[in-house]
Amino acid sequence: MVIGVSGKACTGKNVVSDMLLSRGWMVIDADQIGQVALDDVACEVKEVFSSFDIWDDRRNSIDRKKLGNLVFSDKNALKKLNNIVHPHIVLSINQEILKHRATKNIVVNAALLPQVKIEGVDAIVFVQAHLWLRIYRALYRDKRGLRFVLRRIWAQRHLRPQLFWKNVDIYYINNNRTTAVLEKNLNRVFAKMKGLSCQKMEH
Repeated sequence: MVIGVSGKACTGKNVVSDMLLSRGWMVIDADQIGQVALDDVACEVKEVFSSFDIWDDRRNSIDRKKLGNLVFSDKNALKKLNNIVHPHIVLSINQEILKHRATKNIVVNAALLPQVKIEGVDAIVFVQAHLWLRIYRALYRDKRGLRFVLRRIWAQRHLRPQLFWKNVDIYYINNNRTTAVLEKNLNRVFAKMKGLSCQKMEH
């Protein structure tokens, strides 16, 4: 089985993925793949954004902080970056799924999941949290500046899986309380998945 875990910034995607990892699932982390992909296309990114100060000459690499500040404040810049990086991320994820799905249950942890087509996803778990709680987590847990946090949240305001995934079951899970409550919510989601799977088999 392949499950996509998605959600907006600081909702708790990583926590849910870690819970499934502890249950024996294989986790494919799109953020980690994206870091590698960004290095692979660094020269192309440098050329496309040559008019912006996003290159670290001392390290001869992209200044990720400057690039992040740029794309989360300029939707056109974000679109350009996604057009470069996303195909590499999607290809890597699809290759990992193809390689392991016959022998393992797989979790794809990806905020970008609603916007791209990952092959063979059986269901999506979309993690949600109150806006004020997401801001708090970003400020105090991730040590991000308020301006960056608000820009990132604004950039993701239209992130809704139902706009892109028409034939895949989508389950919403709230992460507004403790980790223990989140795990109970996750268990409820899996109970629903199991029930729907049985119904589909009967029909």
